[in-house]
Amino acid sequence: MKSVVKLFIYLCLSVVTFASINLSPYEFDFNLDVDKEREYSVVNTGEFLASYTIELEKKMPISKFIELKKEKFILKPGEKRDFKILVNNINSETQGEYIGKMYILEQQKLKNMNYEINTVVSLYGYVGDIKESFDIKTLIKDEDNLLIGEIENNSKRKVDVILKGLDINKNEILTKKIRVLRDKKFDLLDLGNIEELKDVKVIEIATKDMKKTFKI
Repeated sequence: MKSVVKLFIYLCLSVVTFASINLSPYEFDFNLDVDKEREYSVVNTGEFLASYTIELEKKMPISKFIELKKEKFILKPGEKRDFKILVNNINSETQGEYIGKMYILEQQKLKNMNYEINTVVSLYGYVGDIKESFDIKTLIKDEDNLLIGEIENNSKRKVDVILKGLDINKNEILTKKIRVLRDKKFDLLDLGNIEELKDVKVIEIATKDMKKTFKI
């Protein structure tokens, strides 16, 4: 009897590259009022023929506003397939943030084993002019090149915060992108030891709508 190996990979943001799949762009995250579609590409970066099934989670909030017909196709090594997610049903009463999931199932048959890789890609969208707002009360650099402080998301949608470190001459020597979900906090200790911090004198933390500066 052939055995089946199943791998479940959950991705909330960042690069979606694993095994023999490359998905781009890496995330679905835009203003649903403005962008009416998003095109994706799936590339088989492996060495074997693979089949793919792509579909949306129907029970998540964003599914009311986006559409993707279930896609099923086979790709040879190095071959690419494009598909689109369409946006519809937007009106003035739907302001807010909406999240969802997209599933990509890859299946391969290798000798006496069947491999399945199930990827869950997080989908983010928002309607209306929702300002990004965050708070961070204190920010300290300790002797181990760790940052101490918490970024709190006060807005009605997730925020992507850019953290920059400047040296004594105001040259940028450190850049970090931090995602903070709605009603959540991000502990800067989770960034770990940052070697560049030894030369950082000023930290700038900013979104597109606000910025805070700390001397450290």
